Amino acid sequence: MVGWSLALLLVAGACASPPQVTRKAVYPKRSSSDSALLEWGNSAIIHNADGVVARFGPAATHPEFELGIEADLVTASPRQGCDPLTNSKAAFTQIIVMHRGGCSFRQKVATAEAAGAAALIVVNNDRRSPDRAFAMSLDAEDEEPPPEGAEAEEGKKIRVPSLMVSYAAGQQLREHSPRRMRIFAGGDRPFIESVTDAAPLLYLVHNALAPAEAEAAKALLAPYLLPHPPRGGEAAADAKITRATRTLGVLKGTGGPPVCRRG
Repeated sequence: MVGWSLALLLVAGACASPPQVTRKAVYPKRSSSDSALLEWGNSAIIHNADGVVARFGPAATHPEFELGIEADLVTASPRQGCDPLTNSKAAFTQIIVMHRGGCSFRQKVATAEAAGAAALIVVNNDRRSPDRAFAMSLDAEDEEPPPEGAEAEEGKKIRVPSLMVSYAAGQQLREHSPRRMRIFAGGDRPFIESVTDAAPLLYLVHNALAPAEAEAAKALLAPYLLPHPPRGGEAAADAKITRATRTLGVLKGTGGPPVCRRG
C-alpha cells in the first residue's frame, strides 16, 4: 500500500458512524517482511484482521508464518502478561493474547515462552488510533527501526512468533471470542491502519469496492493528497485536509449499496 499523508473521504449511506482519530506520527509501509493475517471463523463466515510481526522472533517470511499457525486462542491471565500466567496450562501449545502496557514486550514474550505458547498476539491499547498496530521491539515502547548488533542477535533466539494487532482488531476478537485462530504471512497486500500524522491519513481499501468507486475516490481526493514520504521536503502539515475517517459507506454519486450490505 502506498502511504499517503492525509485525506478526508466523504461518503453517503454508511452503515455505522466512522471513528474520529488523531495522532501526530508517521508510520511505515507494511510489507511481506512484517505483515501477517489473522483469520477465524468457519466455511460460512470468515473474519480476518491485520497483524504486524515483531522485530524479535520469527519474521513474517519465516516458514512458520508461510505454512500458517493454527491453534486455540487463549486470553492471558493476567491479561497484560507481565507476571506468570495463572492459566499457563490452557496456554500451552496455543495462541496466547496479551494486552499492551504494564511491562515491556520483552517481558510479555518471556511470559509466553514460559507458558509454552505457540504464538503471541499483543493487542494495542491506543484508542485514539484504533486501527494502528506496529512492529514491537524487545525494550521499546513504540515502533523503532530494526535492531542491530546484540539486540538483533538476542531477538533471533526467541522462538515464539509474535505480532501486534490494533485496538479495533482486539475488540473484534473480544466480540467474536473465536476458539480457533489461523495466522498467515501477510505478503504485499494492502495493510489497513487508520492513523494520523501532523495532518491525517487516508486508507480506502476494500475488496467489495466497484471499479467505478475506486476511480471516483482517486479523482475526488487527488488534489488533496501528499505522498509519503513527502517530495522535495514538503511537510505533511502542508496538506489541505485535517481529519481522517474510516467508513463502510459508499462514495456519493456512485449509486451502489453500502459495502457492508454487499454479498
